[in-house]
Amino acid sequence: MEIVYIRGGDKHAPEVAKAAGMHYGMRHDYKPYSDVWMIDIKWTKYDWRQYLDIVRQHAPMMALAPDYEWAWQWTALSRQIEDLRQIVSHVLVCPKFVGAVRHIPLDCIVAVSVPAPSYAGFLPDLRELTGRKIHLLGGRPETQADLIRKLRGVGAEIFSVDGSYLSMKAGHGQWFDGSKWIQLRDKRTPNWELEKASAVNVAKLLRAQTDSQPMLGL
Repeated sequence: MEIVYIRGGDKHAPEVAKAAGMHYGMRHDYKPYSDVWMIDIKWTKYDWRQYLDIVRQHAPMMALAPDYEWAWQWTALSRQIEDLRQIVSHVLVCPKFVGAVRHIPLDCIVAVSVPAPSYAGFLPDLRELTGRKIHLLGGRPETQADLIRKLRGVGAEIFSVDGSYLSMKAGHGQWFDGSKWIQLRDKRTPNWELEKASAVNVAKLLRAQTDSQPMLGL
């Protein structure tokens, strides 16, 4: 399972990712500070041709197509998927309505938007994901770990996971010890040091889910 630290615009992010054995990624409207393994798309007010130019420039392994929010989008979205197929090895498509998964081509990775405190996300019926390659988009690492167990239980393959939740927690002086978030009293520790400590433990937590027996059923 690949883990990606999505943190464009932060010069310390590649070092944080490297310390945890993660890949480095960014949203397309940010500046990268290292080679980019994954590119996410800003979901509103994007220019598709500009996005493709950025993907070509950085040549990541994987990139997101626009969110699949309405069935009437499919004709345009299928063309956008084909555009990305010409550039990257793995195209991610994020379903945002009931029944969307069945339209997503089998050679694409289904990107599941993990619910988080700051946004609702969208979880398809997990049984629709049986036999599919899955990428988990964002969310708390604890929630991601729980979803990995459940998805493996229905026969889905967890190909990759991304996130930047730990950077928000570092901004509040918190780091992840592997089971809980610890609040520091000392404010002198740089945020990126907290991010690095959290990233190492987040990676261990997530990878442990693929080493254990899958949870059967839901």
